[in-house]
Amino acid sequence: MQVEIKNPVMRFVVHGHLVLALGAASQVWWVNDLVHMHADGRLSAFVTFAAFAAYGAMRLLRMNVPGLEGSSTMIWYRAHSRLMVGLVAASAVGAMVIGWPLRSLIVHALWLPGLLAGLYILPLGFTGGRPIGLRRIPFLKGFIIAFVWASVAVVLPGTSVLDGSPFISGDVWWIMSIWLCYFLAIAIAFDIRDLPYDPPALRTIPQVFGARGAKFIAILLLIPLLIMLAVMTAITYYPFETGWREPGIDFSLALPILGVLFTGVLVALAGSQRPWWFYTVLLDGSLILLPALSWLGGLV
Repeated sequence: MQVEIKNPVMRFVVHGHLVLALGAASQVWWVNDLVHMHADGRLSAFVTFAAFAAYGAMRLLRMNVPGLEGSSTMIWYRAHSRLMVGLVAASAVGAMVIGWPLRSLIVHALWLPGLLAGLYILPLGFTGGRPIGLRRIPFLKGFIIAFVWASVAVVLPGTSVLDGSPFISGDVWWIMSIWLCYFLAIAIAFDIRDLPYDPPALRTIPQVFGARGAKFIAILLLIPLLIMLAVMTAITYYPFETGWREPGIDFSLALPILGVLFTGVLVALAGSQRPWWFYTVLLDGSLILLPALSWLGGLV
């Protein structure tokens, strides 16, 4: 039920993946604040520019791929290719300028996700438009997307410097596993949307287990993050030192629980006939919603 977006500004926001870029930056900020990683504040700005450039480049490279020409997003990119080439180039330059002083940390954290993302984006021009990317390998589609997003949101801010060299502690990996489940749940919801269009050989989770089974799996994958937030809310109810403060709920931990539940409702309602705003505004927007709720909770 993909009805074309009438508002030109909203078309840019949706097709340009601005919500995803802001969502990635929001997740970096939230994870850094949630588990006190003490990451450099410039990382969120770097991720905003890098995500916009990456998603824009992917669409530009694939806008003429056979089978995708009729997509509303690809039609928009072909109509605005000059604009998007300029914006993608400017965003890439912005990411490089911001990220250059942090290059050792960024490369250490993201070399593998970056390689997987590049192979996922294929085909490039030299492949003649033939779909040879990792996205065509059975079972991998959702897992690669979730791994790349979890690496950006958790591993990147969790990479620190030890004795002059980049270092990732063991604690980062178990936190990353929780966000991997969270992002995989969202990826599964998008795979449910794409059921009528994905080739059967892809063997996505909805293709293997059906839409109902995939929703059940996706909702289960949200539980680790729900448990983590609930446990942290319970633990922090009482002050760590007597007399430090009165017992009370930390709403920066409690309010995002509502966001996870909202995401679960969206996953349960996922379907190929949902209107455009269901996925590109509500589900993509949930990536911003959880950090926003945490920020609002911190003001209480």
